[in-house]
Amino acid sequence: KSGFTPLSLPLPDAPMPYQALFRLAKERKSYQREWLNGFTSKELRDLGAAEDADTKPSELSAGNVPIHPLYRRRNWLPSNLPLGHGLDGDWDADNDTLWTVLEPILRLASLFLSNSHVWPWPAHSVPIHLCAANEGPGSMD
Repeated sequence: KSGFTPLSLPLPDAPMPYQALFRLAKERKSYQREWLNGFTSKELRDLGAAEDADTKPSELSAGNVPIHPLYRRRNWLPSNLPLGHGLDGDWDADNDTLWTVLEPILRLASLFLSNSHVWPWPAHSVPIHLCAANEGPGSMD
């Protein structure tokens, strides 16, 4: 077991004595808080920060978030570096298999970049001309 399964109270007909079950639950809760920066798995799921079995698919994969012009596929330089690990092709944007993996990552990066003006880090960390809000309508296709 990973120790990250959300915790619940033990059932009355559990095979272990109640005190042992509560001690085990307390140990698992402590373990989760240690490894999850002060949170339990249940708290992260309640906050929407961790995936649950019935979580809907990400909108990043569906293409609802446009890729920032900085990350467009046509802007990538060709590469002769093989993927390795028995995979065919190179680390290249022209590799459709690789692009399928990169696309949601680039959409997420685009989301951060185009909304950098609302994040708490200093305003000077992203040049103003890179923000989508300053590029005009339809600039992120």
